[in-house]
Amino acid sequence: MATIALSALAALAVAVGAAALLRAHLAPTGYSPIRDAVSDYGVGSSSRSYYRVLVVGLGVGALLFAAALWHYGGTSGVLWLAAFAVARLAIAYFPTDLPDGRSTATGRVHRFLAIAAFATIAFAAPLVSNSLAEHHVWQGLGGTLRLLANLVSFAAIATLFVGVVPNLRRRIFGLVERAFYAAAIAWLLVGAIGLAVHA
Repeated sequence: MATIALSALAALAVAVGAAALLRAHLAPTGYSPIRDAVSDYGVGSSSRSYYRVLVVGLGVGALLFAAALWHYGGTSGVLWLAAFAVARLAIAYFPTDLPDGRSTATGRVHRFLAIAAFATIAFAAPLVSNSLAEHHVWQGLGGTLRLLANLVSFAAIATLFVGVVPNLRRRIFGLVERAFYAAAIAWLLVGAIGLAVHA
């Protein structure tokens, strides 16, 4: 019963975060979804609160999903998922530096936490998905979960790569990072809802 409740709450938290991400894009920020980072929404007065709801929603959702997985039987990758959750929650308190501004200590912490989030979920998603897919009740959904996990890992690595190549970072970082967010949100939702159904 606890696994079902934790999973359902995880899905709800992720859905709230996803809604906040969509709403931030509708705010009059002037940011480009192709070029600008999602974290830029965290420093704009019209979108700061939406960004905070986004990262807290994903952080809480991932933490609840990790707790549900632990209760389900200690699935491989849970610690990586918990680390992702902590990085997402912490980043809410460390806004990024805008590209045309000066570098600050807060911005450097933000970059470290962002890299940690991308790296940890790149490990967590395939490990968790492979562990769940081994259970016979996940047979129908296991393939979908594994596909989404591969997309999460690929998008996370692509985001890290584009982030360190100046020309690519200026031109397409926003697009690649949003692909990561889409994959991560989809994976978390499918995983949490699937666990609530199959627990």
